[in-house]
This record gives sequence, structure tokens and C-alpha cells, in this order.
Amino acid sequence: ISEPRGIVLSQQNLLGNDAAIAAAFADEPTGRRLCWLPLSHLYARTADLYCWLVRGSELVLVERPEDVISAAQCTQPEFMNVVPYFLDKLRRHVS
Repeated sequence: ISEPRGIVLSQQNLLGNDAAIAAAFADEPTGRRLCWLPLSHLYARTADLYCWLVRGSELVLVERPEDVISAAQCTQPEFMNVVPYFLDKLRRHVS
């Protein structure tokens, strides 16, 4: 097992990724995004924050993970990036 390595990504790299996402989903409506993942993590910044900026959609920020369901009910988002653990927890809650 090797040591973990960091990767240097510039803001231009990250915005380039989101420009590609915006082009791939150009035919989709911009819609409202619900962001509950920590913005200190690159996935949330790329998939939610920067995508929101590039596409011009509406971004709803949720401060606490336990408020995700009520925030989704109140705001009716069209998009929400999640991690597999959240989907499993949601499935158990709904069942």
C-alpha cells in the first residue's frame, strides 16, 4: 500500500469540469439544487457550488445533515447530489 498523494487542482481545472458538466446537461433545465454536503469537500464544491455558478441555477444550502429531508420538502429541489450512505439511510427511512 502506498502513501496517499495530494493532487493540485487549479480553479481553472475545477471550472473546466463544471463547464463540461453544463455542456453535457445543456438541454436540462437549470432548476433548484439542494446542497447539504460540506463545501470544504471537493465533491460538494464541484458538483454543487461551481455547477450552480456555471449553470445559473438556484442553490439551497442546508446547514445540518439532519435537516435535509425537511429542507427538501420545503424547497422542492430538482437536483441533489448525495453519497451512497445517504441513499441507504433514506431507503431505510422510507420503507
